Amino acid sequence: MNNKKIIQAGAGQKGIVSVKRWMIDFCEDIPTAILLDQLIFWDERKSTSYIVKSYAEFTEELGLTRHQLVRSSDVLKRNGWITTTVKKSAFYSGNTVVHYQVTDKAYDDMVNFITSRNTETVLPDSPKPYIPYTEVTTEVTTKDNASSKPLKAKKQKTQEQPQEQKAEADYLPLYRYAEEVLGVQYNFNDCRLMSDDIKAYGLDAMKEAVDTTKAQGKGAVFYSYLVKIAKSNHAKKMADLEAKNKQSAKNEAMVLKINPVAPVAPVNDDEIDNLFS
Repeated sequence: MNNKKIIQAGAGQKGIVSVKRWMIDFCEDIPTAILLDQLIFWDERKSTSYIVKSYAEFTEELGLTRHQLVRSSDVLKRNGWITTTVKKSAFYSGNTVVHYQVTDKAYDDMVNFITSRNTETVLPDSPKPYIPYTEVTTEVTTKDNASSKPLKAKKQKTQEQPQEQKAEADYLPLYRYAEEVLGVQYNFNDCRLMSDDIKAYGLDAMKEAVDTTKAQGKGAVFYSYLVKIAKSNHAKKMADLEAKNKQSAKNEAMVLKINPVAPVAPVNDDEIDNLFS
């Protein structure tokens, strides 16, 4: 059974809003976990290559608001777990509607997440809970007094440190700054995105986006709003830099036109010989 079938085996139920505990941990956001679980449910049952659903239908199925659906969809897209396109559909009388696709990356990431958890998780078709361990061999060099022989190497099992803990320091400065200035605590999904955005725009630029949001009189905004501001500021700075470079080149051209460099008179061989004679 491949990863896609493993996840689909226990996803969603018609008329019941339910989500597995590990799915909430995976998404770090209950509305996002609910939406992803429902998309997986319909992914197995779709009649075309897309899951075609209106916001009204998802609201009726899941009890989520349009705002929650848009935000959760944005989180899933930024993680590469779904793709969306808006186009006309014959199922909706030719009106435009969102078309969803769950990516293979989503299924692979979920299975990897399950098998790397520190708690027991039962996968479909698994005879018993799977508890992953990384085996570490530690060599003991202490000698026994009686035999003077090295003691046998001991093996101990240690659970692998989650990747999110290793990257924790990347996003903490921005997380704490947003909490201090805007009074908002972003979920772990947003924090993972923070690491990428800090690399793309720089920590100072992301903090500037927080300051701009505060100056606009806004408080606890969605993290995507900060990214939108950071992108806009970055684009403006790049445009200003390009304009400045063009102006500098133009000024240099004007200076050369007004004060052209005098041509250097050619020097013949006799003049060169006289310099060294």
